[in-house]
Amino acid sequence: MPQSYLLLFSLYWAQGLPVGFMTHALPVILRAQGVSLTHIGGFGLLMAPWALKVLWSPWVDKYGHSQKGHYRSW
Repeated sequence: MPQSYLLLFSLYWAQGLPVGFMTHALPVILRAQGVSLTHIGGFGLLMAPWALKVLWSPWVDKYGHSQKGHYRSW
C-alpha cells in the first residue's frame, strides 16, 4: 500500500472515530445515565457543522486567506 493511501486512511479513521462515538455510543451512554431523549437529540445539532461542511467548503475555497495561499487557508 502506498504511503499516501495509508495517510488518507489514517485521516479518515481519525475523523470518523469521534463521529462514530457521538452518533452511536454517546446516546446509549447518556440514556443509561437517565438523560432525557430531548437532550440526547440536541447533541445532533453538534454534528451539524460536520454534516454541512460540504455546503460551506466552496465559500472557504472562494474567500480563503490569500496571503497563505489558496489551500492553506483551511
